[in-house]
Amino acid sequence: MTDWNNKEEVLEAVKDGWTLAHANKELRGDKEVVLAAVKRSGYELEYASEELRNDKEIFDTAKEALMEVVKRSGYALEYVSEELKNDKEMVLAAMREDGSAIKYASEELKNDPEFMKEVEQVLESTQDESTQEKLEP
Repeated sequence: MTDWNNKEEVLEAVKDGWTLAHANKELRGDKEVVLAAVKRSGYELEYASEELRNDKEIFDTAKEALMEVVKRSGYALEYVSEELKNDKEMVLAAMREDGSAIKYASEELKNDPEFMKEVEQVLESTQDESTQEKLEP
């Protein structure tokens, strides 16, 4: 049984798939522990201390992990932070997997004419690919 007050045990637990939510407040503010958790799943950022949620290295690591999630499941964009819903790269990656993911993008992006041109290009390219797949024997 994991001692959620022991840093070494918590580090092993989060690497093995346990959520950071079980860790005590002090360990949720420990950069090493939080980095290990967000490397496994970007969603773990939710359980990090406020200070570490704003840490660039932690955020970038979580973003990278979440990018992999939305590339596999575009609808996962619904569950990322508002900041990431406003990230062009994140939204376009989600849309390449599922064009309907645009509905989860920030209003700011949806109101950006340049971004919407990129959206149209992504949708056209994904339609072309799916049409080609249907035509291939």
